[in-house]
Amino acid sequence: MAQENVYTYYAGKRVALRKLDDRFVVRAAPDAVAAAKLQPGERMSPSSLRVTTSPAELEQDMARAREVGVTHHAYELADSSREFLITDRVSVVFKPDAVADVAVSVDVSHPWISDLRVELMPPAGAPIVLHDRAGGDGDSIVRTWRTSDSSALAALRGKSPSGAWTLRVVDVEARDEGKLSSWTLEIT
Repeated sequence: MAQENVYTYYAGKRVALRKLDDRFVVRAAPDAVAAAKLQPGERMSPSSLRVTTSPAELEQDMARAREVGVTHHAYELADSSREFLITDRVSVVFKPDAVADVAVSVDVSHPWISDLRVELMPPAGAPIVLHDRAGGDGDSIVRTWRTSDSSALAALRGKSPSGAWTLRVVDVEARDEGKLSSWTLEIT
């Protein structure tokens, strides 16, 4: 079952996607998924599994999956129902120190930034919404979010920074094209 349409760009063309309300993808070994008490997943790649659950349990199961690996919603192409994976991931390995501060910088060009949602997915825990459809017809997001000005980022203090960090930029409307030029993650 599909719940909402989103858009991405593939091979220079805008592509309509459907966010699935009963599946998600976790980057973890099958034994780690089983240890998190999740349904067995279907292998998507050597290191990713697609897990099917009920729509009512999707968010709860995704939260458990985030304890064992990077986790994101599953998407399919709107015109063909083929699976489509969207992520940009940074793997971070630190000595056992904890996060003191985080800074996330993005450079996104888009004619209506109020069409966009920008989320940071840390190695464990829920996605952190950095930008949620604000800014009207502004044409770019060139910004840095820091723990000092974001309570959601500040909640990462004291947690382990090790693991895969994912940035997701979603265009929730169907009319315009944009580009993620760059993003950086700074952890101290």
